[in-house]
Amino acid sequence: MKILHSVASAAIASACLFATGASARPVHDPVTIRVSHAGLDLTNDAGRRVLARRVETAVNRVCAPRTGGLDAFAESRRCRADMMQDATVQTVALLERNATQLASLAGR
Repeated sequence: MKILHSVASAAIASACLFATGASARPVHDPVTIRVSHAGLDLTNDAGRRVLARRVETAVNRVCAPRTGGLDAFAESRRCRADMMQDATVQTVALLERNATQLASLAGR
């Protein structure tokens, strides 16, 4: 059976918005990155591992500290944590959609 893959990209978005307050952290613009899953067979571990590496690489690139110092390092860690949490939620949704598509194809 031929497995259909969505050509769309998985959008991995994170608000990365930190409210100003007692910590006096600056408010950041939302960050969105697109990670393609085109050509990956997400029904097996190998395909899911490749997607996870793509996500991690993209998050590390986007969340890299732009300046030196402990504040930039801490902000980078927060950004990575937020984006990886969001990426996990969106990856699970993507895998569930693929499983639903496969189930509907198998019933034909």
